[in-house]
Amino acid sequence: MTVVSLSKGGYWADEIRKLNIEVIELERRSGKELRRLLKLIEIFKDKKPQIVHTSATSANFYGRIAARLTNVPIIISSERNSVEIGAYKTRTQLMIDKSLSFFTDAIICNSHHASDTLIRNHGYKKDKVSKSFNYLRS
Repeated sequence: MTVVSLSKGGYWADEIRKLNIEVIELERRSGKELRRLLKLIEIFKDKKPQIVHTSATSANFYGRIAARLTNVPIIISSERNSVEIGAYKTRTQLMIDKSLSFFTDAIICNSHHASDTLIRNHGYKKDKVSKSFNYLRS
């Protein structure tokens, strides 16, 4: 397992390393960088992951594109906050997210509201959108 962060530093990098998991931290110079996408492509070509799971707006964008371009078999993204969906994303960001959903195997949400918003308000396919908390129930 390898964790790739699209920025350097932070509390979680060291905590994950303590679990003996490799962490690769990319340098962030601005919000939109072709360089980070190219670096992710390079990492995926080298590591040959079977699954790429992204979380947060930048990672969902760069990670899914890099995974698709390097033929990663399973691509999963996450939407963690229903407030983000529509309220704090531009129309362009929503259009890009929806376009990327066509080659995303699953989109995991942490609430009914977030998943319902994706399906009802933004036209995502119901069979791709999951509520992660449902997997925790027996």
